[in-house]
Amino acid sequence: MMAKKMAGFFSIIGVIVFLGNWLYFCLLPRDFDREPMTAETAWEVGIYLSAAFFLLGLFVSTLGIALVQEALAENRSRDIEKKFRAKSAYDLAMAETMKTAGQSKS
Repeated sequence: MMAKKMAGFFSIIGVIVFLGNWLYFCLLPRDFDREPMTAETAWEVGIYLSAAFFLLGLFVSTLGIALVQEALAENRSRDIEKKFRAKSAYDLAMAETMKTAGQSKS
């Protein structure tokens, strides 16, 4: 769900940048060789661009979410390993203490 929201955000930003660029070049004086686009062409290109940015955003956000999940899983694994080592060291120390206490009574 989060990936789709981020992809939608990317597509909206892409269309806004495209339309802003289109307006900027339409309002410039005509001293360059390019012809400005018509509104219909800009609409069509904007639709294609939003679809492309949606797919790109979906890919990037899915990749980012997977990367964060992988980092969190590795962190959890390290924490579990530290707890296991601490418990093992505690159990070993307690066993040695009990062994030493049993020998001193004899």
